[in-house]
Amino acid sequence: FFDVSLGSIVLKPIRIFVMGEVEHPGAYEMKPSTSLFTSLYYFNGPKISGSLREIKLIRDGKEFKSIDFYDFLLTGKKNNDVKLQDNDVIFIPTRKLTVRADGEVNRSSIFELKDSETFKDFKKLFGGYRATTFMKRARIDRILSKNNRLQSNKGKKIIDIDLNQLESSE
Repeated sequence: FFDVSLGSIVLKPIRIFVMGEVEHPGAYEMKPSTSLFTSLYYFNGPKISGSLREIKLIRDGKEFKSIDFYDFLLTGKKNNDVKLQDNDVIFIPTRKLTVRADGEVNRSSIFELKDSETFKDFKKLFGGYRATTFMKRARIDRILSKNNRLQSNKGKKIIDIDLNQLESSE
């Protein structure tokens, strides 16, 4: 006769490996009820250099799921969330395109954009314009790539745009 109580099986922690752009990569013990979203609290999420837009779950050596944490931050929805299993790997890749919205916008912040996103997507992230926004002129400060900086001896390029034209072109 072998007696195993249900409680000892249910409460046994699972081991998850966290790699990529995190402060402390390595193995973490988590509750068996932990999901991909809730696991971010165990290891304090990505570093500043890490992506919030493409957090990957690798299971059995293959990419199993990917989540965009912005869905949760901006709408409260946990799209693609999944319960973790023993020996899963969470991989945080390097942050890609970074854009700051400042001034007469509803949500001033620094945002990470996916390669496929347009100005229309960016506008959703910063929440649109305030009622007082002067639409005929906006300024873009573009940080130049390393090669362009060496060629021009400048660190950034300032571009003036007409927001009305930009809005009508989308």
